[in-house]
Amino acid sequence: MIQPSGNDVNPNRGMLDRQGDRCGALSLGLRKRVAIARATIHEPRLLLLDEVTNGLDIISRNDFYAWLARYHMDHPECTTLIATHNIAEVARVCNYFIALRNGRTIFAGPCEALIADTLDIEAIEHTFVRLLQEPEDRYATNS
Repeated sequence: MIQPSGNDVNPNRGMLDRQGDRCGALSLGLRKRVAIARATIHEPRLLLLDEVTNGLDIISRNDFYAWLARYHMDHPECTTLIATHNIAEVARVCNYFIALRNGRTIFAGPCEALIADTLDIEAIEHTFVRLLQEPEDRYATNS
């Protein structure tokens, strides 16, 4: 069941009207928002998120990334690992990227090393796609 939270940094804000509903009766997007709240309620030092915004509408997705940025400002000791296929979406909040192809690391480094001097989302996606198409040894690491 959805429970109200006094935490201002809550990705489930605005859901109090659904607090009596069972999670299984919620849409995919609402279930994702509940899962995010459940994962962060105890303020973990390591937060693992797998395709966390899949199923969220654009407003909820933007709200989530705004919340994540605030969460990290309030909890600088926290590390978040986001597994996603949408590189452009997380580029605005991540400071370090690891790209995998066939289970092998093909790039590991700061965002700036991947995208040079641009924060243009389309350029980030283009660079990432190009990276995936290059020979595997170009960005070889010892990982």
